[in-house]
Amino acid sequence: YALSKIGYNHSFISLEWIKQVFDPQTKARANRKPWILIYDSFGTHKTLEIIEFCLENNIILYRLPSHTSHKTQPCNVLVFGLLKTAYRDKVERRYHRGLTNVNKEHFTAIYSRARERAMTKKNILAGWAKTGLFPYNPPRVLRDIVKPDAPLTISISHDVGSTQNGVTRTPVTPVPSEAVAQLLSLIKQDSHSDKPIELRRHRLTQKLANAAERSIAQQALDQNYIGLLKTANKEAKTRRNTKSDILKKPGKNGEGRVMR
Repeated sequence: YALSKIGYNHSFISLEWIKQVFDPQTKARANRKPWILIYDSFGTHKTLEIIEFCLENNIILYRLPSHTSHKTQPCNVLVFGLLKTAYRDKVERRYHRGLTNVNKEHFTAIYSRARERAMTKKNILAGWAKTGLFPYNPPRVLRDIVKPDAPLTISISHDVGSTQNGVTRTPVTPVPSEAVAQLLSLIKQDSHSDKPIELRRHRLTQKLANAAERSIAQQALDQNYIGLLKTANKEAKTRRNTKSDILKKPGKNGEGRVMR
């Protein structure tokens, strides 16, 4: 671990990491052959001192292209996201227990537990694989760049059961019970029809199943949230019911006042 007065990484910490961590922990595996250190284009990673040390120790610096770390940096692609999720989960659990502040003395303990949960060998290897670096697989990244995902569109309609051109729209959360009933009614009508509408019936059935899955998932989330609120309420009630006992009456100047 290292720290700086400004709270951010700088060139000295980067150089010390290469000297004290990367070089001694990887030199034996290189077996006196050149080995590569892959880094991003952050300014503190490419100082003259770092370049000189790497040249003297047979380390080849390989800089990732600018503005591509979200696709090519293993930690950015997977590990850091999992770390943020784990940290957020720890903070939210404190919040539901009535502990709304995260001060400096709390941060280290919370971050340490989140790091142990996210920074695992399995997740790190998965990050390298997802970026196509190891195992080496460039198309895994290039195919996403050539064919980017379509923009996400969110429907704001709440008319779940209405139809358009004979096809019912997909339910949106929350799913009203009336919409589920209407879907079921349409399925029953199709089952008594002589027309060849098996595909339509299948779509309606799938929409009904999706609505049920969403309702079940929401119920599970609500139950979990209620459980957290009950725990927080119980802890708060215990704190309110705990009274301080005066073990010794204070003197003239207040000496001897001992609280429990």
